[in-house]
Amino acid sequence: MLFGVQNTLKPEETKVTDNGVFTPQTVAADIASGIENWRWLITTGFDGYLLGTLCTGTAPIHSPFVALFQGVATGLLRLVMLRYQFSFASALQKIYNRKLAAAQSGGFATAKTVPSDNKTD
Repeated sequence: MLFGVQNTLKPEETKVTDNGVFTPQTVAADIASGIENWRWLITTGFDGYLLGTLCTGTAPIHSPFVALFQGVATGLLRLVMLRYQFSFASALQKIYNRKLAAAQSGGFATAKTVPSDNKTD
């Protein structure tokens, strides 16, 4: 019930970047499976897997295959994550531009005038 209410109050910017939400049961099953299999890093979904692989650093591995995959695929996965990042930034920029145009034309919006490259002074 609370989740349904939360989604109605969620800002548009958050809705565009959440890529779907996993149920508590799915996350709990992934956590239980990770614990049962002695995983150091437990993730849910493809995005979680990508972030987990890119952020492993000095974390222990559970198989030589995983270590080899991480070493070989990290560059490619970084490119995939850059695509995600560009997609999110583009969607957020469109929302920002629409809200800014509405604010400048006298409509109701909560946009502030900020440079489009998101740098602050």
